[in-house]
Amino acid sequence: MDDKTRYCKVYPMKQKSDAPACFESFAAEARRQGRTVKALRSDNEKVLKEGGMVETLNELGVEPQYTPPYDPRAGGRHERIIETLWSHTERALHGAKGLVPFDVWPYIVPNVARTYNNLAHSVTGAPPSKSWKKDGMMDDLSRQRTVGATIWAYVSEGERKNAHSARNRQYLYIGMRDAHTAYLYDESRDVVVERGNFTKTIEAFNACLLYTSDAADEGLGVDLGGRRI
Repeated sequence: MDDKTRYCKVYPMKQKSDAPACFESFAAEARRQGRTVKALRSDNEKVLKEGGMVETLNELGVEPQYTPPYDPRAGGRHERIIETLWSHTERALHGAKGLVPFDVWPYIVPNVARTYNNLAHSVTGAPPSKSWKKDGMMDDLSRQRTVGATIWAYVSEGERKNAHSARNRQYLYIGMRDAHTAYLYDESRDVVVERGNFTKTIEAFNACLLYTSDAADEGLGVDLGGRRI
């Protein structure tokens, strides 16, 4: 979390050794917004105090700052934001009433953070995202849905078993990867998939005009509910 604007970013990691790469990604995002990370405050986790993390901080010219051992309160607002994000993630999973498995939480936390970034902060008075970004624009949250909501999405030709297989399928909404692509849970296969074309109902899905720039350039059409586009 940026100490000044309160902007926060979540990077789910498969292993702790991914921390240097995640921080590099955050530092790169900061540079794109015309900002420079001057210091990194963290706890005394071993992976953050040696090896690749130290090398990354040295290369980027970032000063490492560590909180006193066994004192989480020293983390201050950074510890509180972790509690806040996790609390809302648990509420989202609880609200889904068991429709999506608990282990999809890494897809939900970043979306909770995105929502947090676009709400006015009680201290600064401004949405963190608006304060953080160079252009002062907030994120587009228009496609976010409730976790566990039923979503209809297009199934690519490569994923269909044969030419007669359904071209759309019902999924359960988990979260957004970005402003245009969603993470959806496929109950039948017990997997999480990424989809860009989705709507709340099959009626809306069949009525909407879906295309990609590549398809438009190549003159390709997709048959959706009897309509050729």
